[in-house]
Amino acid sequence: MNSPETPKVIPTEAKEAEQVKKNEEPETEGEPVAPPIDQAQIYKQRQQIELRSGVESFLRIKKSQVLENQEVVDATKEWAQGVGLSEENLNETLKYFELIEPSLIGFTEEKEKIDITCALAELIAEGILDSETLGALSTKIVRKGKSGTMDRVCDYNSWKSEITIYDELFEEVNDESQNIVHILKHEISHGLNIHGQIGRDEESSSRIKGVIANTEESRGYETYRSVNAIDQYLTVKNKEGVTEEELSRMETWLGEELLTEKIAAYLQSGGELNGFLAATWNVLPFESQKKISGDPEALDKWLEENKFFFEKISAQMADKEKLKTTVKAGTEKARTELLSHDDDYDFASLGGSFSEPAIPDNSKSAKKSAGDSIWTALGNLASAVGGEMEKNIPINEIVG
Repeated sequence: MNSPETPKVIPTEAKEAEQVKKNEEPETEGEPVAPPIDQAQIYKQRQQIELRSGVESFLRIKKSQVLENQEVVDATKEWAQGVGLSEENLNETLKYFELIEPSLIGFTEEKEKIDITCALAELIAEGILDSETLGALSTKIVRKGKSGTMDRVCDYNSWKSEITIYDELFEEVNDESQNIVHILKHEISHGLNIHGQIGRDEESSSRIKGVIANTEESRGYETYRSVNAIDQYLTVKNKEGVTEEELSRMETWLGEELLTEKIAAYLQSGGELNGFLAATWNVLPFESQKKISGDPEALDKWLEENKFFFEKISAQMADKEKLKTTVKAGTEKARTELLSHDDDYDFASLGGSFSEPAIPDNSKSAKKSAGDSIWTALGNLASAVGGEMEKNIPINEIVG
């Protein structure tokens, strides 16, 4: 389909980008003053926000069927270069829009379909995954009714590579909207962990075992999802008459949930350490934010752990072709195993199925809730990361 003159389509800049701009401006009298920031990091952050906003614009253009893929690429070339969106990644994103449409089952609200599609398509636009790998990890995204509890807003079945979404995902929790993007990326992370073997190296496993061995202290450093999982584990562990088999199964499940949260933070990071830290911070319980921000030793421990996992996951995700091959082999093996059993086989006994609780979106309220203590923490960051504060820590994103 060719038009006489290809229009120049520029996706609208997100409102959040304006907030980043405001972060560069001097604070008004009485407000805490942030330490200085490398301007390159501010620019990088704005690029990422604009790119993610642009994904929805590309989806709407694609749905309009006015332009062919190459026409879309040509019409948005200047904007794409400005936000670091390569032509290859844009083409892959447009391809993914075609792949995901038949996978969305049971949706009646167009906005829900757009939100789900864009949350996942970000991974391709940012070059984290390609369309084939993401498609293999989520062959179906099924919309169902109520699960009956806010402790189950979403499921991931690794045997079928299938995501199930319930009404509760779109409800508020503690008067806050949910972090739908993080929840969906957490589900994809289960697939990456199981089928892509991400995070299954000996060092990462040893770190996770250390968290499980010291759950009382560890829960103060972990995300909403991980704290929820730790509490479920402790409930079973402290249950009268618990068997070794039950406890072992729960330890395996907890380890997978803890590690999956680290992978999910990477998927939200844009491939940058500062993005990884910000993504993790934004899904920490407020009480944990206060504790970490007010205690230099706690802050140092939190930073060290997250830098470790970022570097491990980043290295394992670097070769996209190798990852795609591993994921495809893993999903095919799971499908073969699935077909070898009757429909009533108890797959739950083998693991591989996960249900996720509601997670509030702290990204817009962390500053308000953490209060001045977060600014105190920022003053300690230089020593915590060896004087590399301006280069490595997303101060504006963490507090704004």
